[in-house]
Amino acid sequence: MKREQYFLLLVCTLIGIAFGLPRLAVAQGPLPTPTAVAPEVVLAQAQDALRQAQMTNDSATHAVDTVNTMLGFLQVVGLVITAAGVPFVLVGAATGLRAINDYRSQLEEVRKDAEDSHTKLEQARTDLEQAEAELDSMRSEMGDEIQKRRETLDAFEMTITQKMDGMLRQGDNAIRSLALLQLGRQQINTHDLDTALKILLEAHALDPESAAANYFLGDVYIRRGDPDKGIQFLEQAMHGEDYAPMQAALAYALRMKGEREPEANKRNRYYAQAEELWLKILESNPRLRDINGEAMVGSLAGLYRRQGRLDDAIRCYEQAERVTPESSYPVSKLGLLHAQQGNPARAKYFFERTAIVAARNLDGDPFDSWARFDMVTAQIALGKMDEALNTLDSVVDYAFDITASERFSEGLDTLKQIPNPPQGLEKVIARAQQVFEENKLNWQ
Repeated sequence: MKREQYFLLLVCTLIGIAFGLPRLAVAQGPLPTPTAVAPEVVLAQAQDALRQAQMTNDSATHAVDTVNTMLGFLQVVGLVITAAGVPFVLVGAATGLRAINDYRSQLEEVRKDAEDSHTKLEQARTDLEQAEAELDSMRSEMGDEIQKRRETLDAFEMTITQKMDGMLRQGDNAIRSLALLQLGRQQINTHDLDTALKILLEAHALDPESAAANYFLGDVYIRRGDPDKGIQFLEQAMHGEDYAPMQAALAYALRMKGEREPEANKRNRYYAQAEELWLKILESNPRLRDINGEAMVGSLAGLYRRQGRLDDAIRCYEQAERVTPESSYPVSKLGLLHAQQGNPARAKYFFERTAIVAARNLDGDPFDSWARFDMVTAQIALGKMDEALNTLDSVVDYAFDITASERFSEGLDTLKQIPNPPQGLEKVIARAQQVFEENKLNWQ
């Protein structure tokens, strides 16, 4: 081959290298700079940057190696050409060498950019690891917080469930207690206090806070002659409440305690407390009735009668008669008071009315022990001893509360103390004691 052909081949090779290397550098493009936006985004960008940097580095290394090889080849060729003595070729070779040196500089810059990209990639990788660590920490903290809130929510839900269950049980117990209260009230109306007490205690066990259950129990215990227990339940019924019937029942229990108190000062204190309660109640409720339907003012009249304040007692019993004209109780007491004051005509009038009203009450309710005892008292005062004994004998067939028998005994004692007491009264009193004992045996 001729020298000119070798030179042409060399020039073509150099031109190919000159045009090929810039395209290779340009084709790689600028290296991306990773930006940490979010841990997931940073991770994706870092992986992409790693791939690009690796490609750039590989390309740059390959290009440099190629240039180095070509440079070595050109040096050999240059020596050959120099030895051949071709001067004009040296000018072209020098120009080619300058171009090659420029391309080498550019390749070095590319290598430097690749190294910078690698450094940035390492920094991005470090940032990514830090972001992942922070994310793991945040996830851990969020997991702990979520767990705490879940536990709080579970505890709150359990509390609500327990309260709901408690409210449902309380509501169910209240309904059952109310049904038992109605049954107990029916037993009170039939004067079967023992059965009424059992039913009311069961109702109270279901709903201890029930004002009605405590009120009825207090009244039953008072009827059974136990004012202390009566006061206990009445005070519980009045807890947070201020009902006049409850206060009136409490006043009656205080009066009963005063009746049984042997010491005068304590007795008078109980009487004073009872009077204060009754006066306060009657001031705003003059026609108030107790649980038995009797006028509450009659209980105040009984207090005045025990204190010897007979005029006040008569005034209050007359008011009670106006409030409950269907009741024999105030009429019978008016007969006894007028008999005590030595007014036999007035006393006879009220005893005759007592017999009429009591008979009417017994026709409607043969279990009305109060009306039956009022009938016996009137028959004795009117001198009808045989009728009184017959009426008294029938009491054995009916249950009656202790309070009614005590009030009847008080009436008999009053008849003993009036001027010209009825003939045969002692016989009736003896028979009454016998009836009371028989009644206790029959109804235990």
